[in-house]
Amino acid sequence: MLLVLSAVLVFITALTRAGGLAPIAAAAAAAGKDGYMDITSGTSRYAMYIITFGCAWMIQANVWQRISAARTDRDARKMTVLSFFAYIPLYLIVVLTGMAGLVLFLTLPQGGVVTAVVVNYLPPVLGAIAFVGISAAVMSTMDSLINTGVFVPLVAGFVWRRGNAPEAMASMVVGLSYCLYNLLISAGLPPPSFWAAQSAQQVILGVSLSAAVYVAVSLCTKPDYEKTDAFIAAANLLGRQKRPPQQG
Repeated sequence: MLLVLSAVLVFITALTRAGGLAPIAAAAAAAGKDGYMDITSGTSRYAMYIITFGCAWMIQANVWQRISAARTDRDARKMTVLSFFAYIPLYLIVVLTGMAGLVLFLTLPQGGVVTAVVVNYLPPVLGAIAFVGISAAVMSTMDSLINTGVFVPLVAGFVWRRGNAPEAMASMVVGLSYCLYNLLISAGLPPPSFWAAQSAQQVILGVSLSAAVYVAVSLCTKPDYEKTDAFIAAANLLGRQKRPPQQG
């Protein structure tokens, strides 16, 4: 609730101060920013963010905790779908807030558009509330890159019968090493890069490498079908078994 309140508060302030969408479109045209108001512009570039955050949030412990706490499988699926659609306007609000910065500021503020709107256009009390809510959201998503590195073994463990500890560890080590390698590159250190930074190719390559190591090691080690079958059945990720309703 704090995050939603903060996002809506900053969005309304930014859009009101900017004068609406028309002045934003005019400022973009004057600055030569083609496709600034086109939601499909730059799709290939933004695919990297979709893959990264999608993989990261699919394995978030707090997400699975809430799904597991649902009374029935039907409730769990329904709330997951509703949450998906709820995030669409929430993220659209954040995007439009950033776009309003083109009118509000001559140059991109050092701390970002959202922080600048909070500092420059909100009263101190409302600004403090918004800053706390948005800071919490930023901190909660800083682990997305790391989570992407361990995406393959955690998801594969629910469906791959040959899955076991050795291949999971090998896959995570390779995935995390790849993530750290890219962090060194983004920090300006000398390691060579054979892929475009912050691109879909970069993310797909890392996930594919982790998956390849997972499968290769699993084929070279002895499986424990009894243990993995029991885990897969208990997790019931594919919904093949009905879960009895909780009592009380």
